[in-house]
Amino acid sequence: MTVFAFFLMVLIGLELVETIKMYLDENVFHVEVVVLVAIIAVARKVIVIDYDSVSYEILLSIAALMIALSAGYFLLKRATTPSKSEKFDDDTEHAP
Repeated sequence: MTVFAFFLMVLIGLELVETIKMYLDENVFHVEVVVLVAIIAVARKVIVIDYDSVSYEILLSIAALMIALSAGYFLLKRATTPSKSEKFDDDTEHAP
């Protein structure tokens, strides 16, 4: 269990380094990557938490946080990805 927790910590660090690198290269802040790092961090917490010593309020808070982050990521991806009708419109405009 500790090896997997360490692996997730390394993954979080790599994602943060990648975020900083993208910001310095492009001068653009990618919110999707930050939300993904937060989801990985909460998932790591869920994996390593000692369920016997934690109150149900904390568990409910972690669940609500995971739901909120997942919904936020879904909405971000939905807003940045063109819909099928937009893709179809773009394809028909360029047809000879």
